[in-house]
Amino acid sequence: MKKTACCGIFVVLFVALTAPIRAQEIKDPAEYAAYSAVYQEKDPARKAAMGEKFLMDYPKTAAVTQAYMIVLLSYARIPDWAKALETADKQEQTAPGLGAEEKKQVLLVGMAAAEQSKNVPKLKEYADKVLAVDPKNVSALVTLSAILATTLPTDEGA
Repeated sequence: MKKTACCGIFVVLFVALTAPIRAQEIKDPAEYAAYSAVYQEKDPARKAAMGEKFLMDYPKTAAVTQAYMIVLLSYARIPDWAKALETADKQEQTAPGLGAEEKKQVLLVGMAAAEQSKNVPKLKEYADKVLAVDPKNVSALVTLSAILATTLPTDEGA
């Protein structure tokens, strides 16, 4: 199950990091400079912290979607699974305008973060959400199967 989650997270990272940016839509020079600094930062821990600060300083930015995804994926790259899970949980409040593919990426990162954090209730929640948007997602199906297998009552208990 770990191999599936890790493979999925790298696919998510690749897709998200190659997504187009909307920084050119930012009109305020200070905001543009702050976003550019976040985008160009190489260290994932610094990138996440800078992205969080950017979102706090510019909550109405045109680049809210990109900044949110940068923060989420930076936490996954560190890896800081607790912060990645916390960030995934905040998607609706922080970046409600995400497209379908970006929302799916958030759900996959949330599922991987929950698995790595050994948070079974969150893992089940995210696997269910992934299947709601992608019913044939093998990683979510395998995850839910594993959870079901470990929670079924045994014959000894009957």
